[in-house]
Amino acid sequence: MSLNALVSIIIPSYNYAGFIIETLNSIRAQKHEHWEAIVVDDGSTDDTGALVLELAEVDARIIYIYQENKGLSAARNAGIKKASGNYIQFLDADDLISEDKIQLQLEHFATDKSLGISYCNTYYFTNNNIQERYRSLDLTQQKWIIRLNDRSTAEQLWQLVNKNIMPVNSPLIKREVVEKVGDFNTGLTSLEDWEYWFKSAMYFKFGYLDDEKAYCMVRVHHTSMSKNLKKMYLNEIMVRYLFQTYISDAMLVLGSKEGKKLMKENIRLLKRPHSYFIAEEGFFNFKHALQIIKKNGLKPFMSAYMKAVNDFRKKGRS
Repeated sequence: MSLNALVSIIIPSYNYAGFIIETLNSIRAQKHEHWEAIVVDDGSTDDTGALVLELAEVDARIIYIYQENKGLSAARNAGIKKASGNYIQFLDADDLISEDKIQLQLEHFATDKSLGISYCNTYYFTNNNIQERYRSLDLTQQKWIIRLNDRSTAEQLWQLVNKNIMPVNSPLIKREVVEKVGDFNTGLTSLEDWEYWFKSAMYFKFGYLDDEKAYCMVRVHHTSMSKNLKKMYLNEIMVRYLFQTYISDAMLVLGSKEGKKLMKENIRLLKRPHSYFIAEEGFFNFKHALQIIKKNGLKPFMSAYMKAVNDFRKKGRS
């Protein structure tokens, strides 16, 4: 059944008229032809709508939705509600997928019925040269995607509690995953996919497809390279607080030993973002300190505080 399944490709777009047609053409080039591409125009002020609607007249598999600007997660959620497919592919409006990606991932599902999510290779490229491909966002050949195959729930969550394991364009997802996990978190302005994969890993098996013909391509802009550290750390704290709730809820499934291990690791990894904000908010901001202590305990706060002090001293000496 999976080889002939309808695949819903959800493409949120905000002022990406310069890229959206190239993205849609990478979908139209798929060897698996039974798909629908749902472009959710998140309040664009450029020609996105006109371009997509013009292409939709040529290819009825392309569906256009307009909504007032609500953000990336809300746009993806609108696409999920519209989707009719047995499988879901998320694709950012400036990124691309290889012509074999969907077909090979459907074959992956066919060979392993227990899979909930099949994910694959990723390359990064710039507008200057699409043929020059890199393995990492910083435009190096450093591989970062974690390959999960035949792992237990606890092992999947252990990898994901440490860091994200893939970009949002990489996986093909069974419909029952999104039906179980629900919407993307609209309260997060970044790292929302990381949080989504963590929730998914609580219930479903991940599988990495090691095939050179199956990959996604992420376009790197200048803004992608200049990361907003404060925004990144703020969202990491929010995500890790959510992880604590999810781990607590999953204690019965994971078992007390594995659950406590995951919780301890998550709290340990809060040290870096917390130390950043201790320095930002001021070393004598007792209100902020009490918030951290209340959430994580005195010992993790003291560890983060000492890191902030040491980092401040090093910065002063540099």
